[in-house]
Amino acid sequence: MLETAVRPGGGGDRRLGFTLIEVLIALAVVAIALLALLGVASESVRVAGELRARTFADWVAWNRIEEARLSPKPPVLGWTSGSTTMGPQRWRWRMHARTSVLPGLYKIRVEVAPAQSPHDTLATLIALYAPPSAAAIEAENAPQGALPTPGAPGTLPVGLPMPVLGPGAPGGGPPGAPFPPP
Repeated sequence: MLETAVRPGGGGDRRLGFTLIEVLIALAVVAIALLALLGVASESVRVAGELRARTFADWVAWNRIEEARLSPKPPVLGWTSGSTTMGPQRWRWRMHARTSVLPGLYKIRVEVAPAQSPHDTLATLIALYAPPSAAAIEAENAPQGALPTPGAPGTLPVGLPMPVLGPGAPGGGPPGAPFPPP
């Protein structure tokens, strides 16, 4: 037999505990909250995986740009493509090099996609590249500690005045002063 309790201050008997409806409503609220948390967690995992893939794709693009910059020859004009492994997967890249409007500069565009879905570009990187001049190559091949010959191609003329930045000069100021607005 169920026990009853009498509340002080009046009223009749009231049974202690929850009704079945109250329990079902509480369970439904908890279930909805857990489903919402599960949805947020799965979305977080999906976004983290996508960011990881985009990071690897960016690294592949940067590597292609750096390989082009480190090559002693200028990049091949037009489209080139290939594949590489970065992290746990293969990547397809394609690179487009062309001359820019500035003489001696090349514009390089690299697009990277996963090898299994080559039409899903995850990273695009555009960079300008200037091949090293003959003077720069000569200076790089010079013995350690050797100074460049004054007046040689690719060097500054002797006696070129150096700009002085001081409180009265445009763009100058005391140490620690902020840069002037552009």
